[in-house]
Amino acid sequence: MVLLEGNSIWNNLKTAFINLDELLLFLKKQEFNGYFHFEFSDCECALFLHEGDVVNGVEERQEERRCGQFAVKNILQRSQQDKHGTIMVVQLPSPTVGLLANVYVTSEKLLHADSRPESMQFVGYISQLKKEGFSGYLELEFTDDNTQGIISFKNGKVKAIVSEELLADLQEESEAELKFIQSFMERAQHKGVKFKAYARE
Repeated sequence: MVLLEGNSIWNNLKTAFINLDELLLFLKKQEFNGYFHFEFSDCECALFLHEGDVVNGVEERQEERRCGQFAVKNILQRSQQDKHGTIMVVQLPSPTVGLLANVYVTSEKLLHADSRPESMQFVGYISQLKKEGFSGYLELEFTDDNTQGIISFKNGKVKAIVSEELLADLQEESEAELKFIQSFMERAQHKGVKFKAYARE
């Protein structure tokens, strides 16, 4: 999963010593925007918070990924029962949290993974997804600096682009937005990018 870097508030908190309910209550009073990143022995998880409210969650085990309120419930239970996990709390701008939470809304299936940036034309693959009416997202890793990003699709149309340097909520499909999307894709291919495509189930 792609979470993006932000302002790291707390690192390496131990689930054995943290009362998550009290921490969430404290952050609710602060109207906190960001995410909790959990690491357990067999999975990696995230809870997204918007103005202190838990708005979404993601559980990931190898190639299996579950999202939504079912994941939120499992993560909260696991954090109380598993005393060997760690938690990192990261602050992000509110719009960034909103877009990330909206990307990971339902369970997804891994459709394609390209770990060799030279093996497929990135722009060509995007064109293929558009023609197929793809709904889901691509997780990106840029090979020149290891930064990450996400491109979100709905019915073959790019709806959002999120990266360490960029936040674009693209809903109108105006001429300017289409030019921007094309420019971003071409820059990504030029820099070299590894990616995974996840289709909504």
